[in-house]
Amino acid sequence: MINKSSYWVAPIVGNNDATLLPTEVSIRYLKSVTADLIPFPEGLTLIAGDGAGTTSSDTDTAYFQCGNSNTRYGSIPQDCRDDVDIVVLFQDCWDGEEVNWFAAKGGKGTHMTYSSGGSCPSR
Repeated sequence: MINKSSYWVAPIVGNNDATLLPTEVSIRYLKSVTADLIPFPEGLTLIAGDGAGTTSSDTDTAYFQCGNSNTRYGSIPQDCRDDVDIVVLFQDCWDGEEVNWFAAKGGKGTHMTYSSGGSCPSR
């Protein structure tokens, strides 16, 4: 099966309104729930983070890191000696029904949620 996933990432704007271009992009899927893993259904849409955000990020869903550091920053750290990594954590629990972010019955994106303590909430 060919992976036809696509990813869009907002541009990162640094000092002097200069757009920072990535030198490398790495996508990893990590299992964070204790339940059996179920593959994403065809056509599933996800959006993580706050696309309209203009201030520091909540580091639970998206954050910056300096190189191999484990410290999470809500905005671009200015004192990194190594590369700056951007980590975005997507929702890992699906309602089992809706695949379209914009058409979810409970409102945009309600078909997905984050696990807590390794478990998905009951629906």
